Amino acid sequence: MSCFPDLYSRAASASFFQISDSETITIGSRIYSFRNNLGKTPATGNVDIKLQNCLEETVKLLAKAVRGESDINISYALGESNNPECQAYWTRQKFCLGTVQVNAGQNLFILQKKENANEVINLETISGYCSINYFRDLDFLRYVIDKEDVKNKKESVRGSYQMILPISLLGFKYEIDRVEKLYSSIDLFRRIEIDFYKSPDEINFTWIRRDVIFTGSLNSIRICSLENCISLLEKQGLYVRVGVNGIDRSNYVDLQITFVEMVKMLMLYL
Repeated sequence: MSCFPDLYSRAASASFFQISDSETITIGSRIYSFRNNLGKTPATGNVDIKLQNCLEETVKLLAKAVRGESDINISYALGESNNPECQAYWTRQKFCLGTVQVNAGQNLFILQKKENANEVINLETISGYCSINYFRDLDFLRYVIDKEDVKNKKESVRGSYQMILPISLLGFKYEIDRVEKLYSSIDLFRRIEIDFYKSPDEINFTWIRRDVIFTGSLNSIRICSLENCISLLEKQGLYVRVGVNGIDRSNYVDLQITFVEMVKMLMLYL
C-alpha cells in the first residue's frame, strides 16, 4: 500500500548520471547492488538489481525494488522485499525538497514511511555518478522559474514541468483541496499563471487547470479551494508549471498544496 505524505513527512532524492556493475546505494537498512547479471540469492539486508540497457530503466527498477515489487530483474534476500523505512519513485522531471531544487534527470524521489519522525535514515552510495540530497521536511513547494526570455523581458516566461506527486505514489483517487501562495520573490504587480498537469508516464501530459494571481512578495493568498479542486485517478502523477510576465530566471514562488482522499481527509503540504 502506498504511503501518503503529510505535513510531517520527510523526503530525500538520488539523481543518477551513470550506473556501473557492483555499485551500490544504501537506503535505510537495505543495500541495493547493481549487477551485470543476477546470481545467487543475496544476503540478508541486500537486494541485487540487474543493469538494464538504458539508465532510465535501471533507475525505475531501483524504485520498484525499494517498494518491494516483483520483477525478474530484482533479487531479494530470503524472506525480504520492500524497504522497511522508505518508499521510492522514479521521475525524470525536476522537483523540490523544500528549498532544495532537484534538476530534471534520472531521479529517485525517496519518501520516509513513518510520519512525524526525525530519526536518522541511512542514505549513501559508492557511485561517483550519483548525487544525493538527504531527508528534509515536505512543508512547502518552491517553484523556481528555470527559463528566461533573453530577447524581450516584457514577454511572459513559463518554466518547465515540476513534479508534485510522482507516478504510482497513490493507490487511490485523490483531489487537490486548495492551493495557497506563501511567498514570492517576483515583483509586486507581476501576473503569475499556475498550470497543473497530470501524466501516467511523464511523456504525455494532460493540462488540468490554470489559476492566475497578481503577486505581492509577502502576502499569503489562497489560489483555489475545494469548490474548484483538481481530481486525479490512481497512478497518475501531478505536475505544475508556473508562468510570469517579464522576469529573470531564478525568481520563485512558494506554494502550499493540500490534498484529500475521497472520504477521509489526508493532508499534504508541499
